[in-house]
Amino acid sequence: MYSINSDRPLDPTTVAILRAVDGVTKARGLTYFVVGATARDILLTHVHRLRATRATKDVDFALAVESWTHFDEIRDELSRIEGFRVSDDIQHRLYYQVADQPPYPLDLVPFGGVATPEHLVVWPPDMKIFMNVAGYPEVAEAAEQVEVAEGLVVTFEFPIARYAHRLMPTSAFQPDSPSQWRTA
Repeated sequence: MYSINSDRPLDPTTVAILRAVDGVTKARGLTYFVVGATARDILLTHVHRLRATRATKDVDFALAVESWTHFDEIRDELSRIEGFRVSDDIQHRLYYQVADQPPYPLDLVPFGGVATPEHLVVWPPDMKIFMNVAGYPEVAEAAEQVEVAEGLVVTFEFPIARYAHRLMPTSAFQPDSPSQWRTA
């Protein structure tokens, strides 16, 4: 297990978001991990002391869920925690806001029971938005544990695993329009 270097601490907002999602998911016995630019930056900059440029200012979580009802319950439980609110227009997005600071986005990317055999998540209710989650179960197995704060151990996508899962084919399935795809 890794830990955050004391000379490169995480900002309190990121720690608060990680703590909240960790609490909700662990209480339900769920597998989850942090993905995307935040996972990369935390592992490279805060753990290994390597320079990384921040591509986005959000935190993305991959959640192994059984059903859309299960996903909605997790999202709704997070929204009841002080500072969190559900996005009005993006189903998988929440915002965390403290005092007079701007809202900090976090995305919940479901995989597992909601994915099709082609490893796609097709978002209800209109089923017109698609997200490729090929390789997420394998990424979860290769993920790294990091103690990000006292008593808070979070699982992170190992950066090389991101590239492996993005190279996996999803079959010949194609949506009607590339604009319908969302990437995690």
